[in-house]
Amino acid sequence: MRGKGQSNGIATRMVVMLAALIVHVAAQSASIRVPGEYATIQAGIDAAAAGDTVIVACGTYHDCTHVVHEGQSVYCCIMMKSGVVLRSETGQPDCVTVDAQGLGKVVYCYGLGSETRIEGLTLTGGYGPGPWFPSGSGAGLVCTISDVTLANVIITDNAAPGGRGAGMDCNYSSPVLHNVIFEGNTAEGGLGGGLLVKAGAPLLEGCVFRSNAASSGAGAYVEGGGFPHFSRCAFLSNESQSTGGAIGARSGFPFVESCTFVANSAAQSGSVVDVRDAWLGPVRFETSIVAFNGGSEAVHSDTLWAFQSSRCFVYGNAGGDSLSAYSSETRNEDPLFCGLDAGNVTLCSNSPCLPENNDWWLQVGSEPSGCGPCASPAESVSWGALKAMYR
Repeated sequence: MRGKGQSNGIATRMVVMLAALIVHVAAQSASIRVPGEYATIQAGIDAAAAGDTVIVACGTYHDCTHVVHEGQSVYCCIMMKSGVVLRSETGQPDCVTVDAQGLGKVVYCYGLGSETRIEGLTLTGGYGPGPWFPSGSGAGLVCTISDVTLANVIITDNAAPGGRGAGMDCNYSSPVLHNVIFEGNTAEGGLGGGLLVKAGAPLLEGCVFRSNAASSGAGAYVEGGGFPHFSRCAFLSNESQSTGGAIGARSGFPFVESCTFVANSAAQSGSVVDVRDAWLGPVRFETSIVAFNGGSEAVHSDTLWAFQSSRCFVYGNAGGDSLSAYSSETRNEDPLFCGLDAGNVTLCSNSPCLPENNDWWLQVGSEPSGCGPCASPAESVSWGALKAMYR
């Protein structure tokens, strides 16, 4: 049997060894500052090793001179490295803007591990004409065979005419996106104004898709067996030239949970979602708000079972307030937004979408209560006025 002194000695040695391990791990991770230590973001990333953090001072950065693929004239501003964290000094997107100035893609990610992270940046000015690869795939951010994390990022005003995923092109990847805003991205004549998902299973939490445009899937387009999960996301005033104002899905299977869809439109079908070739299973909406969308019917699917929903509020849509024959517990009641005439889709305190005001005891939609009790604005706000709110 060990004596008390011997036990204390073992415990002391263990504490010393643990402290040494912590110091060793800390010594292996470095913080690299741009432009303090390196003039450009890319130079900082090139100098970093896995586990390092590149911290960027507030300002606007360009440097869209890096070749994406050898032998091809396709450029980007930033080529990420696996395991590296890229963060603005405040962690907020209004601090650092990376502007490609129409010269190429903003950020390129290929073959990156899940420890890779981008936080607190605005990505804008990307250009990716299609339909060929790699030029026409992703103008704001390309994510191929990569499981990166994005947090507090704005992806805005990127263009992929005739291409795919103007804001972000996600191929065979399962990234995690927290509080990412996709706004004003355009894939005219192409697919996925805000986001395109092909294969993989991205998780999107608290994201906003606003005023994006494309031929199909203006907010997001899902294909090739993609299984994205949208949780607490808002799709506002996205406009399709053809099908799928908010979401287009062809052999893609998005799961939508606690999201809000307002003022989306499609010229031909599916102002909110257009579903085709759902051979692996249905597109599913749960506890979501579908309200005041314009143009065609809210949901179009080429087979009845390809779209299913439960516990959704559906109200004031120009194409009618039915979703599908496979919808359960649908409520055709005004969700009562705090300031629909000002583009505010938080909920009035008397909204039936709040858990204390419905017999499901569930939060429906992406937004919490943001004001006191209010009356329905539906009669006083026209479709044209709704569209104008988000421009």
